[in-house]
Amino acid sequence: LRSVALLRAVMIPRRRTAIDALSFIDSGLRASAGDIAAFEAEFAARAGSAFAVAGCSGRTTLVATLQACGLQPGDEVILPAVTLLDLPKLLKRHGWSPVYVDIDPETMLMDPHAVRAAMTGRTRAIIPTDLFGNSMDWQAVFASDAHAAGAVVVQDAAHAAGTTLDGRQVGARSDVAFFSLETIKMLHAFGGGVAVSNDAALVGRIRAALPTGPSAPSRLAAKFLRNTVENLGFRTPAYGLALAALDTPALKDGLLAAYERVRQGGVATASAWTDWQARFARGQLDGLDARVRRQRRAAERIIDGLAGQVTFQREVKGVASNRYFLVGTVRTSPMRLRRALLKHGIDIGIGAEIVDFCPAASDSQRFAHARRACATMVQLPLHADLHDRDADRIVAAMARELRQ
Repeated sequence: LRSVALLRAVMIPRRRTAIDALSFIDSGLRASAGDIAAFEAEFAARAGSAFAVAGCSGRTTLVATLQACGLQPGDEVILPAVTLLDLPKLLKRHGWSPVYVDIDPETMLMDPHAVRAAMTGRTRAIIPTDLFGNSMDWQAVFASDAHAAGAVVVQDAAHAAGTTLDGRQVGARSDVAFFSLETIKMLHAFGGGVAVSNDAALVGRIRAALPTGPSAPSRLAAKFLRNTVENLGFRTPAYGLALAALDTPALKDGLLAAYERVRQGGVATASAWTDWQARFARGQLDGLDARVRRQRRAAERIIDGLAGQVTFQREVKGVASNRYFLVGTVRTSPMRLRRALLKHGIDIGIGAEIVDFCPAASDSQRFAHARRACATMVQLPLHADLHDRDADRIVAAMARELRQ
């Protein structure tokens, strides 16, 4: 019966990649050697920074940034306990030691008081994450303590293109900030990363540390096709059946492993960013503010409709989040809620599908807020083109199931 219901449902997926096929093709045809420099200048101007430098992926740009900041093997890097597990894994591969701190339960951002308590003589970097697009003035919070200890504030703004602080794009106030341009981000170029800073020497060192190898155009075209097919499939009953299969232990591990191979295979790590991507990103940058306005409007409709039933991530004063993900906590089982909503054709994310609790399980008691957030968190469907009728359908189904 459940399978029959899913076959009849028109799915509302939790995300949708903004793909403009004509712009993508036109960018490939018209790309020139000056497009990367032009994008860097335009992005820096938007962020209010003096300089920007683009790389082939967010993680590659981060590694180059930390190397440019002079980090050595054994140096400690402070991270929030809730972030993507890829980040501490990346640090460990380069010999750096992640040190976790708890989060604020309302904003879901790194707790500044916990950061100060975690700093030691080996601390060389603090990486506050703008989780789900929320942010704060990290430089004002950490800079004096960090600089006194010989550490740098490296803002993880991977989720935050289009998020503003006091009306300006976040990132410029930190020592350095990096953004992801992966396909699911608010600003994307089918991969890439960009760092911003007012320090010319630091930006020069980042640029020198980035890979410069050739990138095969076929990889970019394959990524475009994969994401186009994904978008088309998201609203079909087949997607709902695939989600239902995640509840079957015999199928779950295989499906997740296949998805992880596809995800990791699409991330460039050893090549230069391309003129084609830069040309496409410039067009995406022009439309970013309009996409953010639409995404915020859709988010507010859902937040208002579920007031008192879901505790949504609170924006920091002065910050207008891009609402990259619409995340809140619930008082029921997220797994039960996901199963129930699938019958309505609504896809929500839960647990590690959204974000990771990174500390070891044996150490979890020190991170009570982070642990509770990960255990009760749900990601609701949201994208810039979400129709009001779909937002209302999400609200009605959520409200009904939360009353059960």
